[in-house]
Amino acid sequence: MPDYKCNRSTVADNIYHVATNVSDLKDEDFVKAAEEYRTKLTETQEKLTNEEKRKDSAEGRQEPEEQIKILEAKTETISK
Repeated sequence: MPDYKCNRSTVADNIYHVATNVSDLKDEDFVKAAEEYRTKLTETQEKLTNEEKRKDSAEGRQEPEEQIKILEAKTETISK
C-alpha cells in the first residue's frame, strides 16, 4: 500500500506501507520509446510481408500481371 498520510492508520499483518517516489522519466524517454516501438513494428510488418511473398512463390503463385501473360500465351497456343 502506498505510504500516503491517509493510509498510515491502516494496520494489519499483511499490509506493508511502501514509500513512493517521483519518477525520473522525462518526455524525451517517452518519445524515444515510441520511436523504438514504431521501428520494431515496421520491421515486424516487413518480415511478415517477406515471408508471405516467399510462401506465395513457393506455392507457385504469380502476380496478377504474370497470370494474365501466362493465360494469354496458353490461349494463343490453343487457338493455333
